[in-house]
Amino acid sequence: MTHRQVNRQVEKYYYGLVKGNLFNNEGSIDAPIAEHPFKLGEMTTHQKGKVSLTTYTVEQSFKHFSWVKFQLHTGRTHQIRVHCKYLGNPIVCDEVYGDAQPILLSSIKKKYTFSQRFPFFMDYMIVQRKFQHEYDTSCFF
Repeated sequence: MTHRQVNRQVEKYYYGLVKGNLFNNEGSIDAPIAEHPFKLGEMTTHQKGKVSLTTYTVEQSFKHFSWVKFQLHTGRTHQIRVHCKYLGNPIVCDEVYGDAQPILLSSIKKKYTFSQRFPFFMDYMIVQRKFQHEYDTSCFF
């Protein structure tokens, strides 16, 4: 670990595609996170958990999804995924904290229909696994 990371002088931002539309376009999620009491390897929000803070900004909203920028202020295991589940808007295709259903072209593109004439053309999977990406870091000097 570098000196800046140890002294929390690095800001981490992540982008994620979540299900649904968030109630507020920006906000913070201040919900303590603890290990799930029954599910090994899974985390959950719990009052006796460790302090966890995530801020977010909705970059773009779609009919069934939102593109969200997250900033972590603490570094808990699965923090973004747990906090999104807590809000009721899990990360898409998250098999642990949401559902593993893929995003199909028909769920995004207006007027997309299957062709009776060409039955070999199926609905296309756009996203089929958890989508979350670390975007940039900023350092304070």
